[in-house]
Amino acid sequence: MVSETYEELVFREPAETFYQRVANHMPVPSPPMSQAQWFTTFHPQEDLRKFSAARQRVAGMTASVQRQLEAA
Repeated sequence: MVSETYEELVFREPAETFYQRVANHMPVPSPPMSQAQWFTTFHPQEDLRKFSAARQRVAGMTASVQRQLEAA
């Protein structure tokens, strides 16, 4: 879970010197996220393959348990 905030300041009719200073300011890059290791690139085909494999494994396990219950 990531929590983000956004703040905005609106200056109505700022002084020309202030406007120039803000308009010409070079943005400072933000530091890397400490949670970046937990965010991966989304690969839909790979995820679909993993989900299909998991579904097949669960179906196999369910069938095995069902056979054991019927034999008992």
